[in-house]
Amino acid sequence: MSAELYLLRHGATRDTGAGRYPSAGPGPALDPVGREALRNTAFPWGGDGICGLRVWSSPALRARQTCQVLGLTPDRIHPGLAEADFGVLAGLTWAQAQASYGPEAAAWLRLLADPTSPGGPPRGESGAAFHARVWACLNALPRYPRALWVTHGGVIQAVLRLTGGGFAQLLPGDWLLLQRGP
Repeated sequence: MSAELYLLRHGATRDTGAGRYPSAGPGPALDPVGREALRNTAFPWGGDGICGLRVWSSPALRARQTCQVLGLTPDRIHPGLAEADFGVLAGLTWAQAQASYGPEAAAWLRLLADPTSPGGPPRGESGAAFHARVWACLNALPRYPRALWVTHGGVIQAVLRLTGGGFAQLLPGDWLLLQRGP
């Protein structure tokens, strides 16, 4: 059976524009520029193509608002699609993280990006826990031949690591398609 999984990174917020690591919780709202960019983008699942598409959204405000701007009603708000918990790095830019923690900041992010790592940022999620959460969502997909996840850059990178899909640098509002053949 073939399957399609569209992965959409939420629209832009002031924090994504500033390059801040997200904080836990609902997080910031979309900014006006992010809303407008979403309205002006043609997505392949729009119009008649939405038939049979299961839409899951991260619980973050920016992801739910992305759905709203695009006229999508999520079938499920799924906690497994939340961004990684960056712990002590949350709310900081990369420059601030380096100034506060030095080379440890980069080491913590490498641990968070490793699906087998028991480590990650202090007071944050481990690489193993984050990837296990995303893997649980992927395991639910065989029931849905067409799905759209409105989620975060870190979740999309985790999906690519877990499926052998490589790396893709997605800006807010960007998407990609993963396909599995029959």
